[in-house]
Amino acid sequence: MLNNGGDLNIGIKDYLMYEGYSYKFVPIRNSVKSLDAGIVDTDELYDNLKNKFSFAATSRKDYYVDYQNIYTNLGVMSIRNMFTTAANAFIKAGENGRAEEALDMCQAALDPASYPFDNTIYGWPSNTLIPIEMVEDYYSIGKNEKARKLADAVSDQVMQSVRFYLSMYDVAKDDFEYSCNMIFYLSNTMKKSGDEEYAAKIEKRLNDLLSQLTGTKEAGNS
Repeated sequence: MLNNGGDLNIGIKDYLMYEGYSYKFVPIRNSVKSLDAGIVDTDELYDNLKNKFSFAATSRKDYYVDYQNIYTNLGVMSIRNMFTTAANAFIKAGENGRAEEALDMCQAALDPASYPFDNTIYGWPSNTLIPIEMVEDYYSIGKNEKARKLADAVSDQVMQSVRFYLSMYDVAKDDFEYSCNMIFYLSNTMKKSGDEEYAAKIEKRLNDLLSQLTGTKEAGNS
């Protein structure tokens, strides 16, 4: 077993099989990318997620979660990345039931109040792309209501950042624009999944917020 072996430049990256928290060195050529595990033993991956890994601690709401825990579970060994990569592998294999279960388990494993969807403030703005990928996955397996519920939760947090960075616009212009662009990226993902009406509601909420904060009638795409 190789822990995060795909990040080691020792000539074996193309011969690794994804197993969740680790990779297995295998005698077949593979292509492992971010959120795309390539060739996967879905039975073994599912067994790891379901029976071998435990998320009892991260799912608790009575623990104090400090920066180091956030950094570890969202950055170094991203749990959302792991579940989303697994869900993508299940979808690719036509195992939609397992994909839905992985996405549901991900949300149960990490309380967004403790482990935020939007981590711009911590210096990892791209972290928001993972829950947006989860929204897309829910749509791809026909679970539109779950996609919308997650999209609402993600957009709520990102819009809090929009409000905060706008209040400090002179020193946080880039973060403000990035947060706005994450909302539009989310809405575009929903549009591509065929949910244009709900995507328009997400965009309207941002426009309304910016209109309220700036006194303008309508905000445009940053």
